[in-house]
Amino acid sequence: MFVILLGALKDRLCAVALLLALSAAAHAAAPATVDIVNPRPFGHVIGDVLERVATLDVDAGYALVDASLPRAGPLDTLLEARAPAVAASARLGGTRYTIRLAYQLIGSPEAVTTVVLPAVTLVFGNGGARHEETIPDWPVTMAPLTPVNVLGRAGLEQVLPDRAPVAIDTRTRALRLGLYAVAAVLILIYLAYRRYGLAWPRRAGPFARAYRDLKPLAHGGPDEAAYRAMLKHLHRAFDETAGRTVFAGELGDFLVSRPAFAGARKPIERFFEVSRLEFFAAHAAASPRVDPLALCRECRRRERGGR
Repeated sequence: MFVILLGALKDRLCAVALLLALSAAAHAAAPATVDIVNPRPFGHVIGDVLERVATLDVDAGYALVDASLPRAGPLDTLLEARAPAVAASARLGGTRYTIRLAYQLIGSPEAVTTVVLPAVTLVFGNGGARHEETIPDWPVTMAPLTPVNVLGRAGLEQVLPDRAPVAIDTRTRALRLGLYAVAAVLILIYLAYRRYGLAWPRRAGPFARAYRDLKPLAHGGPDEAAYRAMLKHLHRAFDETAGRTVFAGELGDFLVSRPAFAGARKPIERFFEVSRLEFFAAHAAASPRVDPLALCRECRRRERGGR
């Protein structure tokens, strides 16, 4: 009797030990899902990014199989999957995996629509052993940006005009531009002064007036009377410039008192010599000639301050 009881007890102890071993093996092979955080199930529109965060603890020796992770790309006309982000950290007796699954809404429905974030099956391997853990799907609602039909209420059906842009205060910029313009005018006045001296804004000088009188005579052709008239106009310009009658023998004093004309000394001396021959020589027709208009133009430039 005692032997029979001892045999039965032994069988029971073996059965309990076997069950405990099977339970321990199953526990070692099965990762435990610690937490799954899902996005809110409503109130989403095009462009929103929905993220699911799954945290799993894996016993020592088991590792995530990367091939079981979902691939990035569009799932349908409204949903696109992004590449998952995986972070692993050591813990006592194994590894903790934090897996972030992100999805972006890429379309806009015509009415409120339910979009399902797909289920994901993750595989963990330990040599030849494998275990699968499934993250269930998660439905969310998606709303259109603009409804097809607007409520029939005054002011909601009409297309509103664009809002006018806010005016920019340009007073400071206008003042700055005005100062730039004044500075530019002052610079131009200074350059004109350096180029023409103080004569350019004043009344026309003797040679300027003589030049206006000589131009019609020069266009009349090689007439003796016109030529003599041109010489007389040029003589009068020299006299008005000097404030007295200028003779050939006094040209030195004239050029000293009017140094602006010193650079044209030779053509001026020749003019006085030719003029003397024209009016006082016995054979005036055979005397050489000068160009009174060209000399008057040069003297006009010099009386204006030109060099």
